Amino acid sequence: MITQDLINRGGSKLEITRALLEAEVDIPIPRSAWKYFGQSLDSIKAEFEAMRKPVIVRGSHPNDYHGFIDVVPTRKNVYTFSELEKKVREIEDAVASDAVRLHSEDWGQSYTLEVHILIQEQGSHFTGVMIRHPHVTERLMIQYQDCSRPRYMQVNASVTGSREEFFILDFLTDIEDRDISALIEMYEKLEKSGILDMSYSQQVEFGLRPLMFYQARPFMLFQPAREFRVEIPEQVPHIETTEFPYGVTPEHGTELEFVVIDADGLAQFDRGTNTNPYGLILVNKHFATDFKIPVGNRLGNLIAFCSPCGGHQFLYHNNYRFMKKAQYSMIEGAVVLGDNWQQISDLNSGNKLFDQFRRGRILSDGFENVILPTNS
Repeated sequence: MITQDLINRGGSKLEITRALLEAEVDIPIPRSAWKYFGQSLDSIKAEFEAMRKPVIVRGSHPNDYHGFIDVVPTRKNVYTFSELEKKVREIEDAVASDAVRLHSEDWGQSYTLEVHILIQEQGSHFTGVMIRHPHVTERLMIQYQDCSRPRYMQVNASVTGSREEFFILDFLTDIEDRDISALIEMYEKLEKSGILDMSYSQQVEFGLRPLMFYQARPFMLFQPAREFRVEIPEQVPHIETTEFPYGVTPEHGTELEFVVIDADGLAQFDRGTNTNPYGLILVNKHFATDFKIPVGNRLGNLIAFCSPCGGHQFLYHNNYRFMKKAQYSMIEGAVVLGDNWQQISDLNSGNKLFDQFRRGRILSDGFENVILPTNS
């Protein structure tokens, strides 16, 4: 199994790729070369020259195993060695910034300038991400995008033994059942490889057409769903979702201060040195690509996260960073009062519906979740 010593040596992107290649695990991996921090780039020049162009240049850092989501830059479409030299400098300069140092501190990680380089041939028509649900383990979430157009799609895959059933929520591409079957097979081979820490549900990034493995890292510890009943008093507003939750609370929930913020205001959101636990409700955005928090802006002691993302694009970096940081996550949240249902992606932070949620209680049993006002 991958060890912390190996992660400290070269970061998860490099070391997990290297371990899979050296173990000859039967999954497709792009032709790869790597350079450790301090190693001369000239030492892998021959490997680079032999690669089909363009290549993708990926920074690999010890902190990217349990964090550093969209923190260390990736550079695509590199054709020449001089371009490669420039992109490596850009990656090293980015890691040397104050923003990355603050990010490391915010996530409780040691800061180091040492960033390693993984170079790979690029070329898959689709890119995507998949995870096994940490509480409902027969559910495998697969989301992907067509690289030629800014749209996200999702496949809900349910795998039981040798029988595979899945529903493709995709009307814009020619993805077929056999493509999804190949992704499921690759994910299961990774789980059985002995390389990954299988106490965690693994987040796996991939290419498709052709199928390629790009990255794996731990998401959330497996924990069985508990199926306790959430009692919602009549005529009490609450926030709930149609997606399975992530994280299982105590039976009576967890009470928190909740911050409600428009997702496009994240550039100004920074908890600084505030260590008080809180929940974050992001509103007024539909797509994961529509919002982003700067690398150096601190999330602090984030316990609960309510996402405005729809169920078909919540695993991408901008949204996934919050999910990895929080203990509990809700996807596709909506404010519900009686028969009235309003998606938080359609509301702004100044809406009076949120007045009662400045302090609330989140309950999640692994199947369902809800945020109730504290006074309920």
